[in-house]
Amino acid sequence: MNIRLIMKLLGGINIFLGCTMFVPAIYSLFDGMNGFPQFAISIAISIVVSLLLFIPNRKVDGEISHKDGFAVVGLVWISMSIFGALPFLLSNGFGGFTNSLFESISGFTTTGSTILGSGNTAKISSLPNSILLWRSMIQWLGGMGIVLLSMAILPLLGIGGAMLFRAEVPGHSKEKITPRIKETAKFLWWIYLIITALEFCSLMLAGMMPFDAICHSFTTMATGGFSPKDAGIMYFNSGLIEMILTFFMLVAGCNFALHFLALRGKPLKYIFDEEFRWYWMMFFVLSVFVAAILLITGYYDNIVESLQYAMFQVASLMTTTGYHSADFELWRIAAPSVAFILLIAMFLGGMSGSTGGGMKTARIVLLFKATYNSIREIIHPRAVTNVRMNGLVVQDRIVKLVAFFFILYIMIFLLSTLIISMLGIDLVTSVSAVAACLNNIGPGFNGVGPLANFDTIPIVGKWLLMLNMLIGRLELYTIVLLFIPEFWRR
Repeated sequence: MNIRLIMKLLGGINIFLGCTMFVPAIYSLFDGMNGFPQFAISIAISIVVSLLLFIPNRKVDGEISHKDGFAVVGLVWISMSIFGALPFLLSNGFGGFTNSLFESISGFTTTGSTILGSGNTAKISSLPNSILLWRSMIQWLGGMGIVLLSMAILPLLGIGGAMLFRAEVPGHSKEKITPRIKETAKFLWWIYLIITALEFCSLMLAGMMPFDAICHSFTTMATGGFSPKDAGIMYFNSGLIEMILTFFMLVAGCNFALHFLALRGKPLKYIFDEEFRWYWMMFFVLSVFVAAILLITGYYDNIVESLQYAMFQVASLMTTTGYHSADFELWRIAAPSVAFILLIAMFLGGMSGSTGGGMKTARIVLLFKATYNSIREIIHPRAVTNVRMNGLVVQDRIVKLVAFFFILYIMIFLLSTLIISMLGIDLVTSVSAVAACLNNIGPGFNGVGPLANFDTIPIVGKWLLMLNMLIGRLELYTIVLLFIPEFWRR
């Protein structure tokens, strides 16, 4: 493992992160200097420490190995979360280092779980706008991936980015939009910027103030869910705003390669993509089930209202954004079966190649097909069966990797839930807190419901949930490998 090369990359990427803090710092100058001292100190610390890593190793060159790639990705996400927590730590209201780091990791991993709003922490609306802007920005940066973004500048450091791409975007396929990884990163970010701008304009036309519109555009496209309002989307009480957010959440949960192809004049690629069809089918089926239950139980009076809230909440949880336009904790109390459906939506996640978390639609479909084939083989022992996606045969090795991913995912979920419950947290809160953090969603049920927060979780539990956020965001392997001694051996 090339330690000096890793230090150079860590330094270079975190210098960039420190520079992004100038945006909220400059904003604070026009907002009565609220938050400026915190950002000035945070920028200084971030850049100085990063330069100490980068300058001594600036002349180190070489190609990133497979092992180096995973190490860099894992360590970058941890280090940038620490630097990103500095403005929170230096601000009043976050309640110490653990809470500040929790909020930062929740932001960068686009989880959206928050510690703000309890008796021990400040209300969201009481914080300076510059802090709220930074809180939204870190989700936007984490949405596409700070490492993926940095690949556009890696050539300036004399390093190629192919290994980082493999580590940052794991899954059953890595469709390169362009032959060179640098160009791929640039195209993805241009698409990300364009769709963010379209959402900003749409929210403005729907009546949102500019600051609220930019913050919600950042966190929608990142499928992150942080809001500058204490009541979240409930604050606006607007069906039009909810429709716009529902649409853009679903767009953010789609494979960005499909968006690229559509912009290149190939919109039919959406329809021809099997994962895309399953993604939308799951969304509509779950929405109809939730709406029907809410209507039958009398929670809402008419089908239009039931569908409006059901579609928003299913889109929010399935894409792992985590917004709430209603207190769905009350849905659980009125109709417990709704909670089961919403929990399923939490684990489904968005499409591969999207900013969403969860298990990803492609993996769910592959597991379903592999299970069906196994049953057919029992009935017809001599039959030759293959798992196909988009008409192509999926290699057995890929199917096994997906199966192993699922098993490891469930094991981490069950073990984490057990530990959280042993800390004195009730079972509903424990299950939903781990599901919310591992799937990068945000709110859960009961003690961590949409109008509650995670500040009541004991410190040990918060650290475990932070680990779950990182594991979920980097899809298990990148973080899990860092805890295996063999990975660090020469």
